[in-house]
Amino acid sequence: MSGLDQQMYKLVKRLFPICRSITGNGVRDTLNIIQEIIPITQKEIASGTKVFDWTVPDEWNIKDAYVKDEKGNKVIDFKKSNLHIVGYSTPFRGKLSLKELREHLYTLPEQPELIPYITSYYKKRWGFCLTHNIYKKLKEGTYEVNINSTLEPGSLTYGELIIKGKTDKEILISTYICHPSLANNELSGPVVASYLAKYLLKKNEKLRYTYRIIFIPETIGSIAYITLHKNHLKKKVIAGYVITCVGDPGPFSYLQTRRENTLVDRVTIHVLMNSNNKYINTISCEPQLGKRGLYPTLSTKTSGKGVRDMMNLLAYCDGKYDLLQIAEKINCPIWTLFPIVEQLVNNNLIKIVKE
Repeated sequence: MSGLDQQMYKLVKRLFPICRSITGNGVRDTLNIIQEIIPITQKEIASGTKVFDWTVPDEWNIKDAYVKDEKGNKVIDFKKSNLHIVGYSTPFRGKLSLKELREHLYTLPEQPELIPYITSYYKKRWGFCLTHNIYKKLKEGTYEVNINSTLEPGSLTYGELIIKGKTDKEILISTYICHPSLANNELSGPVVASYLAKYLLKKNEKLRYTYRIIFIPETIGSIAYITLHKNHLKKKVIAGYVITCVGDPGPFSYLQTRRENTLVDRVTIHVLMNSNNKYINTISCEPQLGKRGLYPTLSTKTSGKGVRDMMNLLAYCDGKYDLLQIAEKINCPIWTLFPIVEQLVNNNLIKIVKE
């Protein structure tokens, strides 16, 4: 991994164990860590606040939860995986038969080795999630159940960062901070948004537009934020993105706006279509980079290090691999290849393959 990759991965590792939900200390702990990287401001919206057709719910926090069998073994343990608890479970302590307990258990029979992610934000209930394989092994008997949680008036927390540009017209970037230990469908968004914000902060004197970056709980957080800022957003925002599910190995994906032809649609589709081309070498064998100013003219033990990515890129420019595939093969972030591609194209060493 490169330096930036490593920093982002370390942030994922720090955030992953936190039990987040749409409210609560897990959200605050997450924002506190992100605050070490970028200067976000944390804000609170009180429980009971009307936001369009919704109401901000009571705040939920949890310390522990488990199910013990008659021998005292924890057959379900929140501290081993926070996915084991149904999100927003009300507090409960008692002893149940297996039949009674099963009414509160959730599994994925079609994926028997996985723990499902289940929530119940707007109806009071409690429950546990477990693998279907473990569920099938539960024996008849009496089980001790303990859920040490609270559900009481509090607030919904979100984070906000505004990076001023030369104009007050805004680009809105939103990402979610409400899922527990889920990597792609949670942490990939906040982590990418954090380091994107860090990059923009370094460029703020050159930025044309103002950037409004928000870290919010999904659905209720978005609705609450729009309620509070709708007049400003309608007047100032010219484009917006939600960054989510960007950590898997699949291709880049983009969900168009309802109108499909807005500025953000046209810009995004243009970038996606033009940043992941296939290229082919225009010269047989290895090109002489030195005479084009692309390779050190003094040969030393370390002279090749600075152009290693360029050499590796050229090796795969056979018209079959796109730029993203090449980046993955040579273990290099795709954005570091963009200026290299530009140099090679300008020197007529590679060209785009037109399909």
